[in-house]
Amino acid sequence: MKITDEQMDKKINKNINAIKKAIQNLRSMGFTIEQDKYVETIFGSLVDNIYIRDYMNNKIILQKHLFTI
Repeated sequence: MKITDEQMDKKINKNINAIKKAIQNLRSMGFTIEQDKYVETIFGSLVDNIYIRDYMNNKIILQKHLFTI
């Protein structure tokens, strides 16, 4: 069964909305979502990493890696 462009658009929009809802939920829990730009990998390429972080007295007390761009 072949997926049409319209079905693909619906799936993409559904996943984008799920990501937006997840971001809202994390922010409501008090976490910040931050991007570290131009992080060098062991292979020498530059990537951007997305993290959720929680701070106390300007120090990171929790950091979880979400994904790499």
